[in-house]
Amino acid sequence: MAYRDYDAKTGTFRDTVRECAFVTDETRVLEDGRWYAVEGTVAIPDGLTVKGSVHLILCDGASLTANCTNALPGVSVRPGNTLVIYGQTAGTGTLTAGGGSGAAGIGGGGA
Repeated sequence: MAYRDYDAKTGTFRDTVRECAFVTDETRVLEDGRWYAVEGTVAIPDGLTVKGSVHLILCDGASLTANCTNALPGVSVRPGNTLVIYGQTAGTGTLTAGGGSGAAGIGGGGA
């Protein structure tokens, strides 16, 4: 899937086209420097780990659920890593994250 950057200040699309990998039920790690997209319904019961700088697009109507049953966040973003989340045109995608044993839904704990 290709995604074009939108510049909200000018109301135009940038010429940059980014290739996106799709997040699936089997995805566990989001790798540095990559762009990812979620389409449809994706459920990750063991949580996600962000490594490096990651961009995540929630497509219109998409639903991503990342939960963890141990003492880790549903989406682990440890210090020094970044996760930037984008919506698509209508902005109707959702992300639900739940940590186990009192951990944050999205946070800095974990592997």
